[in-house]
Amino acid sequence: MSETADSPISRSAYLLDGRRVTVRDLLDAGLLEAGTTLRFKRPRKGKTHYAAVTDAGEIVLEDGQRFRSLSRAAAVAAEMRAVDGWHAWVVESSRRSLDSLREELLDQVVARSASEADKAGRTLPDPQRRYERLKEARSRADAKDPVEMSVRELLALWNAKARGPRINQRIEADLSNHGLATSPGFRKGPSMPPSIWSPHRRRLKSRRPSPLT
Repeated sequence: MSETADSPISRSAYLLDGRRVTVRDLLDAGLLEAGTTLRFKRPRKGKTHYAAVTDAGEIVLEDGQRFRSLSRAAAVAAEMRAVDGWHAWVVESSRRSLDSLREELLDQVVARSASEADKAGRTLPDPQRRYERLKEARSRADAKDPVEMSVRELLALWNAKARGPRINQRIEADLSNHGLATSPGFRKGPSMPPSIWSPHRRRLKSRRPSPLT
């Protein structure tokens, strides 16, 4: 059966080019089911928070509060300023983080797109090549070997020559989908090349709060 423009696969292709993955995307891809119980365990505090996923992609806390943002839901549950919800929430039954499901979704989208490009005799489009670069950057960040590049080189991955509101949002969305950020930030003129790194992994290994939380 061919895919229409409104199919989950076609819609998710946009995730490779500047749109943040949402819980609804995981539901549409069959990687998460409505009613799934999520767990946010905090060993140091001796606390565990629970939430449920609705068919609309919302996160419902134990007290009934609803959120579309995983991070906002985690922050409210833990009474913290900010929390990276993609890493905080884990599927209770499988013990998989939402971040790992997000990675699986992006892998599926790329595999599908690459297969279609190969059958058509086309080269990989820019979003797919960029995905491979960011996936490598995530792997290196997790190994404490962050990729370093100038802001100009970073912008070139998105075929941009200058920063601006729209391109900045696209870059941040794509980086976020891979659990990445730049340090220092790329938005303002850098005197140093930013490193692409994983806030979550850095936080775990250094045992220091992430700049994003």
